[in-house]
Amino acid sequence: MAKASHKVTAKLNNNVRKALAIATIEADTLSVFDHFSYQADWSNFPNSLMVNCHLQHNLAPSESALLQEKLRKLLQLSLLKQGIKFRDFRKNITLNYDSETLP
Repeated sequence: MAKASHKVTAKLNNNVRKALAIATIEADTLSVFDHFSYQADWSNFPNSLMVNCHLQHNLAPSESALLQEKLRKLLQLSLLKQGIKFRDFRKNITLNYDSETLP
């Protein structure tokens, strides 16, 4: 049973990685975008999947809200293409401002 569980976990992990790679290609066109990262409890997937969007610097609150909505839609579409659906994706994405990447 452990091997089957490992195969499922590996497949889910690969699907998340593919989705984030696809989303990264489009997100790279945004000047403030740095990278995506994620963590998940595979026993409670997909509800436990948390995606962090790392940005190079802080934005004004109105710009931040617009960017977050755009990145949410981009990630949701990429994950859907990999067969990963959420009840409420807004709980699964956060923006992080990376001070170490400031010029």
